[in-house]
Amino acid sequence: MPVSLHPGDTVPFNLHLYPKVVASKTTIRHHLMRYMLALGLLEENQTVIDIGCGNGYGTNILSLAGNSVLGIDKDREAILDATTHYPTIFYLCGDVKYLWMHFDVGVCFEFIEHLSKENGKKFFKDISEKVDALIFSTPVDSKMGENPIHLSQWSLEDLSNSIKGFFERIEFYSQDYSTGLIGAANEYSGFIIGVARKGKDSQEKK
Repeated sequence: MPVSLHPGDTVPFNLHLYPKVVASKTTIRHHLMRYMLALGLLEENQTVIDIGCGNGYGTNILSLAGNSVLGIDKDREAILDATTHYPTIFYLCGDVKYLWMHFDVGVCFEFIEHLSKENGKKFFKDISEKVDALIFSTPVDSKMGENPIHLSQWSLEDLSNSIKGFFERIEFYSQDYSTGLIGAANEYSGFIIGVARKGKDSQEKK
């Protein structure tokens, strides 16, 4: 199903939406744009894990880079749906904290707000032992309104303080709730997107 990112633009990949999840076209478009951003940040021959992958359509997008990709989610029905519609990708039903494998990149969209603040901070610590880079996002609930299934709200300061010490390089972006456009970080848009990497960049090493 081609999905419009902007008026007149379509994405020619297989997009199967999980029947249990009722999402607006705007929400779907926002998710797609975040996964397309992550896809553009991946390098050749990297191993990638999509944490909280749901029915796996985002994992499928990440696989377009030709890398080795694993999708993981605790929802058994979602994983069964993913393996049915994206049979060439490996999916795992379980909790990432019990996974012993190491990956170059972890992708984690709309996940940490479903954890308490304490468990969210522990997640960043634990995942830093399994990945060299983490691409993640979380909604700014003060902008979008309270959500009863979210257990925590995160500010840029919260995220920065929780991540530093585990990842040396951190960049933040914002995704506007109305347009879906991704730009400079602020706390007045719909979503905060973080890109955290280990090690110093080439300029710092000189």
